[in-house]
Amino acid sequence: MLGPEEIDAISRGVWELDCPEMTLTDFSGSPVHRGPGWVRQIDKGQLAFKLFAAVVPREIVLKSGGAVGQLVPDSAYDELRAVDSVGRMWKAQRLLPGQYRTESETVILTGDIWRMQASSEACPSDRSTFDMWWFVDLDFPSNTVTHVQTSRSGRPVHESASRNAARFSACGVDFELVKTDRSVRLRGESNGGMRPNFETRAAEALLFVLGRSLPCTVLEKHEAGTRWVEVSSLPRTPLEPRLGAPIGFRDPRVADDVWRLFGLYLAHILPYKPAEGEGWLHPLSERIELLIEASCASVDVEGLVLGVAVEDVLRTEFKELGTPSPEMQTEIDRAMTLIADSDLRPELKKRIRSAVGNMKSARAEDRLRSLVDAGAIMLEQVESWRNLRNFFAHSHRFNERKDSQELLDLCGKVLVLFYHLIFWRIGYCGSYTDYGSEGYPTRQYRATSASSGGGDCSPRMDEAEATVTADESCEADDE
Repeated sequence: MLGPEEIDAISRGVWELDCPEMTLTDFSGSPVHRGPGWVRQIDKGQLAFKLFAAVVPREIVLKSGGAVGQLVPDSAYDELRAVDSVGRMWKAQRLLPGQYRTESETVILTGDIWRMQASSEACPSDRSTFDMWWFVDLDFPSNTVTHVQTSRSGRPVHESASRNAARFSACGVDFELVKTDRSVRLRGESNGGMRPNFETRAAEALLFVLGRSLPCTVLEKHEAGTRWVEVSSLPRTPLEPRLGAPIGFRDPRVADDVWRLFGLYLAHILPYKPAEGEGWLHPLSERIELLIEASCASVDVEGLVLGVAVEDVLRTEFKELGTPSPEMQTEIDRAMTLIADSDLRPELKKRIRSAVGNMKSARAEDRLRSLVDAGAIMLEQVESWRNLRNFFAHSHRFNERKDSQELLDLCGKVLVLFYHLIFWRIGYCGSYTDYGSEGYPTRQYRATSASSGGGDCSPRMDEAEATVTADESCEADDE
C-alpha cells in the first residue's frame, strides 16, 4: 500500500497525506467533527494531524486529561478516520486533540498521532507476507551478498556487491533481513497462513538475538486477500545500550547460530496468548526489553534489573523446579502444628508460622540449584547472581573504581546466566559470547537432550571459538 517513494519520505521525516475527508469520533463512536485536513510528520518524525471543521451547533467543550495524578480515562480519547487523496482509509485511536475557533467560524483541531493503520482488498494469494521497516543504524550478522546493477538507456553500466543481508527460515516462514543506507527491512513469507500477530513475535525474536530495542516504524501485511499497513511516529534516537547480544557479531562464523537461535526463541514465544489486561509481549521479551533499557542507564541500574530478571525467568519459565518434596511438605505442616500448639506469644507465633510457611514455596536459589544439578548452568554463575543481589539488597553503592569493576564483572557473569537459562528452556546449543570473562570470548553451550526446559544441558567453557553451523546437530557431550 505504500510505494518506495513514501517509504523514503517516512525515513526522512517528510511524509504527508492530504485528506479531503476526515472524521473525529468520540469514545461512544459518535462523529464529533468532520472536514478536510492533513496528516504529516512534523518535528523529528512525529505524526500529527490537522482537521478543518465547520462549527457544530452544540457548544464546543475542551476535553480534560483528568485530575492531576490520575490516568487519563478512556472516555477522554477520540478516534480519527481519514480518507487520503488516493482513497486509502486511515484510522488512528486514543487521540487527545486540541481545538480552537477561527474568525471564519471554522474549528481547527490538531493533535499528535502515535500510530495509524489502513487496509484494502488485494488479489487472493496462497502466500502470506509481511514487511517491517526500522529507520535506524542496526548491525546484524549477514550471510548473503546483495548485488545492485546500475543501467543507462537499458544497458548495464555498473554492478556492486554488498554483504548487507541475512536469509534464514523459522517456524515455516522464510525471512530476509536487509540493511540499506537509511533503513533495515525484515520480510517474512509463508506458503500458508501465519499466526495472528506473527510479525510481533518475530520482532521480539530479533530483539533477543540482536540485543537492541526495535520500535517498528512501518509494517505491511498481505494475507487472505487483505493488504494492511501501519505507520508509527519515528522513535526518538535511543541511547546505545551496553547490553551485549547472546552471540556477539565479531566472529562471522557465528551468523548461522544467531539465526538458529532466532528460530528457537520464536518457536518458544509464538504460542503465547496474554490474559486479558496483560501486555501483548511475551514475559521473556518484556524482561529483555527492560534489560536493554536499563543498560542505557548506569551500571547500578543494570545490575539491579539483571538480578531481578533472573528471578523473573525462574518464576515464569521454571515453575516446576525447586518445590519441596511431598515428604518435606508434610514435615512443614507438622512444624506449623507444633508452633500453633506452643505457648509462645501470638504475635511471635504469627511471624514464625509465616516464615515456616514460606518454605513450601520454591525460592529462586532452589530453582537455580536444581538447574545446576541438571547441568544447565554452573554453580559459579549462581554465586555471582547471589553476590549481585546481595550488593543491592544491602544498599551498596559502587563509587570507587575497584568496586565499579567488580560490579561490571558481576553484571557480565549474571548476563551469561540469564542467557543460559533461556538457552536451556528453548533447547539451544551452540555459540555464545562469554561476557563474564575478559575479552568476551566465544564459547559453546551444548545440550545432550535439547528439549523445552527438560533436557540435560552442559554449558561447556572451552576456549575454542564457535564453529557450529545451522546444519550441524547438537551432538551429545560425552564428558
